[in-house]
Amino acid sequence: RFLPGFCEHVAAGKSVPRNGRAFSPRSIMVKENSEPMDEATKVVDQAREAAVEKVVCPICFEALSDLPNQVGALTFEGRRVETALYHRECVWNPKTQRLIFESETGRAVSPLTRKQVDNFKLMPSLTESNEWVQFLDWNGSGELDVQKVCLAVVALLPVDDAYARKLVLQVLHLEESEGVESHAVSQPEVVDNLLPQIRRQLRRLIKSPRPRPPEICRNSNKEELLAWYRFWDSKKQGNLNVPTLTLAVVTTFHTALAKTADAQTKDAIAHAFLTELGLRESDTVTESQFIEKMAPQLVANLPVAIERGHPSGSLDPKLPLTLHLRDIKTGTERPLYFDVAGEVTIGDLRKATLRRFPVILCRRKVKLFVMGQMLEDDF
Repeated sequence: RFLPGFCEHVAAGKSVPRNGRAFSPRSIMVKENSEPMDEATKVVDQAREAAVEKVVCPICFEALSDLPNQVGALTFEGRRVETALYHRECVWNPKTQRLIFESETGRAVSPLTRKQVDNFKLMPSLTESNEWVQFLDWNGSGELDVQKVCLAVVALLPVDDAYARKLVLQVLHLEESEGVESHAVSQPEVVDNLLPQIRRQLRRLIKSPRPRPPEICRNSNKEELLAWYRFWDSKKQGNLNVPTLTLAVVTTFHTALAKTADAQTKDAIAHAFLTELGLRESDTVTESQFIEKMAPQLVANLPVAIERGHPSGSLDPKLPLTLHLRDIKTGTERPLYFDVAGEVTIGDLRKATLRRFPVILCRRKVKLFVMGQMLEDDF
């Protein structure tokens, strides 16, 4: 048995590390294709809600301004139905000209609010003043609050959101105060005053680029982990609430794990990690708690940055190999034994998994993942 990692069997597309142990490079997640991942979906829903406030695409968890020409919103019968903004490529299939998550019956709902949707509309550019304002005022109130305006500006421009907010307040002659985000601004104010100022100061705005989340890996040092924590503690409160922490963890797994891994697998790993922490909605995590208790488990579930010169954790192909599979529903572990590690094929692993869990899998096709990387069949 190889520690700290172990093999996971994930009958529902989920995986739970136990007793602080982590997925190692030899740990394999086994996902049965057809069963939904309800629990993982709940975790991701919470991260998606937080992503909207952070001006991040709630599907890929990357900054909306990374692809400004793709920023837009879901619509139903030509009208927006929610505040959330997305990258077009995350929700729209250009080949079928349909939403990616549309069902076989042709019905689709927003992955965030579950409202019915049928199309996607790009956000107009800042030069299209009237169209831009109408896009923001999607509920037809005739007014916009400061927060919505700030988020929309940051969605299109790769600027620091705090700096953009400061500029918006300055142009609108508003003082920094509690509750100012909900201050109503008329459409003419935005069209005649704010947008022209933003366009004139565009060059200066871009000189204050939006900071990106620091990337961490299994061999990250304390300084890098502190930088990661402090990035997400953007208001310098000294603690992270559960929604922000959920977004931070989901974003980290989405960026750190292999790009060939599907989003559901990354979401399942994030769910497993957050479940293991056992945090309640009202909990907060301080910087010292993160460094002492959470960070070791977090980095243990991330890939090693081999380019840093650290060992990759490779095994001797001549020695025996022991793996452990775990059923997510019952917590039952069942081992796999192979006489010679270097002779084990993907087909062997797949057949052995079906043998060890004949009732749960019922000979369905399964997918094998190592650190978020899907293992292809042997040729």
